[in-house]
Amino acid sequence: WSTASRRSMRTLSFADTSSTGPMVQVSRLGHGLVNEFVFPTDLKDAFNGLKPQNDFATLSSLGRLDIVTDPEFAKLLKAIYGINVPPAGRTDIIDIFLKGIRVPGMNLRPAGVQPAEMLRMNVAVAPKGPGDAGYSNMGVIGGDIAGYPNGRRLADDLTDISIRVMAGATPLTPTFNVSPNKQLGDGVDQNDRFFLASFPYVGTPTAGFTKPLTQRVEPANATGDNNFVPGAGVVPVELTSFRASKVDGGVSLECTTASEKNNAGFVVQRRLNSSDWLQVGFVPGAGTTVEQKRYGFTDRVAQAGRFSYRLVQRDLDGTETALPTIEIAVGVPATFSLMPASPNPFNPATQLTFTLPVRSQVTLGVYNSLGQQVKTILNNQLFEAGTQQFAFDASSLPTGTYIVRLTAGKFVATQRITLMK
Repeated sequence: WSTASRRSMRTLSFADTSSTGPMVQVSRLGHGLVNEFVFPTDLKDAFNGLKPQNDFATLSSLGRLDIVTDPEFAKLLKAIYGINVPPAGRTDIIDIFLKGIRVPGMNLRPAGVQPAEMLRMNVAVAPKGPGDAGYSNMGVIGGDIAGYPNGRRLADDLTDISIRVMAGATPLTPTFNVSPNKQLGDGVDQNDRFFLASFPYVGTPTAGFTKPLTQRVEPANATGDNNFVPGAGVVPVELTSFRASKVDGGVSLECTTASEKNNAGFVVQRRLNSSDWLQVGFVPGAGTTVEQKRYGFTDRVAQAGRFSYRLVQRDLDGTETALPTIEIAVGVPATFSLMPASPNPFNPATQLTFTLPVRSQVTLGVYNSLGQQVKTILNNQLFEAGTQQFAFDASSLPTGTYIVRLTAGKFVATQRITLMK
């Protein structure tokens, strides 16, 4: 955790303005779930002045543990959107922001240690990023124990995760860890600014910003510290945006740099799902410049799927550096649907096809005219967005009319199929 402090008193006079008195803590940076979703407005000043080890005791003394055990945000989810959330008396949020979601080998509280609200990082867990096996920007609730809320990475979807935690969509409250709770989010799935490859990592926030405020002056010898002087010298390649969009026949890639040093260009790479990276093109760079540059490339993609793209920056001396990854779905259906079985009528087998616009948990079954389930084809199985097809073999069933029922998240669809022997 980190804080900002100031002098406790500011004195104004005709001559000057001075700050006096002891330093006091006025701001606190820690767990986003707590800062934005737990503490209400009337307690934010108090929270900003607390040290983490005093969180629980202070809330208890104020009689305000209800903000954690019966949070206002969760009540609003229920009142406005009809979302079924855990009732008052919750302990899961205390566990999450004071100790972290418990997973094997993590967050086992040692004796005599006071749980506290602060960011955590378990160095025994190898870091993961986009493109790594097991990575999920949904962090722990997405099955990636290296992510939020057990740790914090720039690419973690903090807002979506926090909303779902408030709705109880975690392993700590399994009754509520179902749809639609585990599908809630803000609808924003991509940053409008690309992360930088070096400190400060977060890109410049202003759209009209075209030049760095400071530029690195490299010393003539290999010893000594680098100095930072406004408006002088040259800088490494600074990628400020990288976006992908669907166009007819492929994917359009656009990137912007704020500055470049010895940049021969960018190798454009693509991969489908977890396949190997494939080079699909090369875009020449601008060498060395402190002017903003824009680049574009169109990748002609013939197949549907969820593709990952990255740029590998190549220096004039041949040195290459892989930059972070972005994803885009190509040819993914726009809506949920259960398509007509083919053939229908059938004997003894038919094909059942459904479409998913987003990653979903799917259950697919067949029922007789009495409503009895006679076949389970899929049972709460996770699928990526796309079109799926499964064969239904009715060799063991008598002639008759049957009902196919598909459940995908909140979407439910049925259709009649006829077996004629």
